[in-house]
Amino acid sequence: MTRFLFVFALALLSALPAMAQDIDESANPDAIYEYQDSIYFTLDDGIQTPEEMEREAMYVARMCRMNAFQNKYYDCECFGGAFLVQREKLGPTVPQESIIMDLVKGKTACANTVVIAGEYYQQCLDFQATYYEMSSEQDNEKLCSCTGNRAANEYSKKPILDPGYAASMLYTGMRYCKDPRNAPVAPARTATSVPDFTPAKTAN
Repeated sequence: MTRFLFVFALALLSALPAMAQDIDESANPDAIYEYQDSIYFTLDDGIQTPEEMEREAMYVARMCRMNAFQNKYYDCECFGGAFLVQREKLGPTVPQESIIMDLVKGKTACANTVVIAGEYYQQCLDFQATYYEMSSEQDNEKLCSCTGNRAANEYSKKPILDPGYAASMLYTGMRYCKDPRNAPVAPARTATSVPDFTPAKTAN
């Protein structure tokens, strides 16, 4: 299991792109972003107006969308909105990076829960196929459906943008769902719970 977590964390790390930089997405979606910190949005008079705060929040959401790892684990529109709330609360003198770092350390309710459940479901299936070759397809589907929901729900309670942390949620989800005391009862529902995840059937 330790080896699996290590390999999984390395895979997630390799998917992290460079920090997104600012561009006109509609004009050139493949261009590289030019980083714009909070001072960029107050250059006219040194005072950040509500409209300028909204522009900065839109930029933060756009950076999120350009980051493959962050875009998978967060709803980026929600993330931009959470940034705007903090900007309005803290004022223009707090660096943009400081607000973002607080948010990605779990101080947001913007986890992309449904997508994460699907990711954990597939990772569980891959793990079972690799390390438990004798498990039946039915048992794996039952286990991994439970794992996908459980791990996503737990991650959503404190969505930290860290590959090792994301991998630990998969491990704890599988451990929970493999415990006979928890079967066949579904994981407890929370405000961030997702519907039971049922994978789409594919043709052989």
